[in-house]
Amino acid sequence: MKFTTCIAAFLTLTVLLLNRPVYSGVPDDPAAVSSIVLLKPSGKEFKGFPVLEIMPSGDPGTGVMKELLENSFLREMAALHQLVENDLSGKGIISVKEPMYLLASGRMGGFPMNGFFLKTGKKLIDKRNVPYVDLMNLNQNYKRLGSVTQIFPHEQAHLYFRLFSGIDPEKIESFSSDVHYFSITTNYLTAFNEGFAESFENISRVFETNPAISGAVRKDTTRLKSFLGSRIKGFDRDFRWPGRLGLYRLTMLLWYQDLEDYKRYAWSLDGSARFWPLTLNGSPVEKRLLYRNAGVLPDKRGTRSSAGCSSNEGVINAFFTQLMISHAGNCNRQDSSLSPVQNQLMKEFNVIYKYLRGIPPGASLFDAFISGYITEYPSEKQIILNVYRQVCGFDFTGNAAPEIWLFNPDHRHNPMVMAQFGGCSIPYYTMNLNTAQAEDLMTFPGVDKAKADEFVACRDSSGFFQSIGDLEKLPARLHETGILLKGAVLHPHDLDKYNDEESFSLKGLFTSILNRFLMLNGFLFLGIFSLTFLLFGYRRKPVYRSMGMAARALFKSILFLLAVVGIFFLPYPPVYLFLAFIAVILLINILRTRNNPAKRKEIVFSSALLGVLIIYSLI
Repeated sequence: MKFTTCIAAFLTLTVLLLNRPVYSGVPDDPAAVSSIVLLKPSGKEFKGFPVLEIMPSGDPGTGVMKELLENSFLREMAALHQLVENDLSGKGIISVKEPMYLLASGRMGGFPMNGFFLKTGKKLIDKRNVPYVDLMNLNQNYKRLGSVTQIFPHEQAHLYFRLFSGIDPEKIESFSSDVHYFSITTNYLTAFNEGFAESFENISRVFETNPAISGAVRKDTTRLKSFLGSRIKGFDRDFRWPGRLGLYRLTMLLWYQDLEDYKRYAWSLDGSARFWPLTLNGSPVEKRLLYRNAGVLPDKRGTRSSAGCSSNEGVINAFFTQLMISHAGNCNRQDSSLSPVQNQLMKEFNVIYKYLRGIPPGASLFDAFISGYITEYPSEKQIILNVYRQVCGFDFTGNAAPEIWLFNPDHRHNPMVMAQFGGCSIPYYTMNLNTAQAEDLMTFPGVDKAKADEFVACRDSSGFFQSIGDLEKLPARLHETGILLKGAVLHPHDLDKYNDEESFSLKGLFTSILNRFLMLNGFLFLGIFSLTFLLFGYRRKPVYRSMGMAARALFKSILFLLAVVGIFFLPYPPVYLFLAFIAVILLINILRTRNNPAKRKEIVFSSALLGVLIIYSLI
């Protein structure tokens, strides 16, 4: 019996060993003939890295990518990648040339990743030092703004920045409290990394060779300008008009990414990036921060400062976009065999490698790049200075302000723009002394609007602060404010006790939106029920009538709010769609109660009143 058991165990072990994946430390490339290798997740990990498989040739995504490589801007990216790999190999940054790897993981968004194991049959090939891009999928309509033809270059640009600069932004702590978006002021590294990558989206749009894609991008941009107009006005009025239900804030998940895609393109071309976002007056400071950071409207009364430009991805996106456009037809080509796009980008990579590699923490990458570019290519000095002036609104000085971070542990802040009603808050707030606006300073106890405005004006009139010690040079009337800010300098370990990843969870975001929806529903239900009961139900059989009225009020409040949410999925002004909806509801109510005049009055009144409240919040 024991002998039989041993034989069975031996045979089982043999089968398992023969069928297990074989790890190979040799970084060979089974698909090196392809400029882009499409990957799919295997659902497994090995040594802490994902195990990925090559996407089958019959997968729809493979057909999409083949078509794009033959007839879209991605063909330019494929040629650029070969140049990049040759350059990186020549500089000794990489030892093995690799194709571009694109993983269709199904995960929402796009991500620049590093390291995986490639499964080919029973063999695992070590790619732990190989970067790749993770996108949601490839089976989408690519003839639109923000499709794979633009997002893939964006994420690939992040990888190029890491390789040439030697900087991995994921491994360097960011002291900015806010999740980055086009209009938000963050820190020098985040702004440069994101702005540089975003410019690849615009480059792909401007130099798209497929007329169907370029035409669709123009059409989408025009459509979004019209579509977003009502959303922007509604969002602005949610903050400025009293008694609104905040429906545009509630539904930001349904339209804000469209605004971000539009701004990345349109605002980088029309000069809007250089302006600070419009702000509020007379509101609680956190509400002012939420409005400002949403960046729905530019404040064209004044441009950002030099430090503000260096800390904003929108400005840096606009700079690299305009630089490429300026050089496309007027540049000194290092190699006549290169296209204008390839030639210009290789020069930019060269500057990043020579002048940003080893840059001190807290230094302006934007200013260092421009100074380095002028040094490296002096014949193009006037071109790059003109582009800077065009994008920022003032002349380049090269005198960059240092980052001086302040820490406020007494203000709870929502770092995600779309978390308008909490759910993702952190129990502190940080700011760079040289880019802080009045709203930032007002988070400190005792700093009111007048003091904050005066402080910002005093700082900007002298340029910026070289060190925290410069606060001692403030006028006497700002002496107390200076002492307060000097005591708020961020120390290296101040943020160690906070786990921000828990605050940035999508679960918290969705929970806050659901809670707000339920709160609005309760508010509308109680208001409509109370009024209808007082007018129509208190004289006769109050208990019996109140139960029916309550049921109808609850049903209507849920129905109307769900209708509002559904309306925001449609590309039309919400108020017009809701007017059509309420007209249909009133007509149905009148027809259903035509034989009961008393009940008709009650139902029509409650429907009309609820409709008026929502219409006021939608205009």
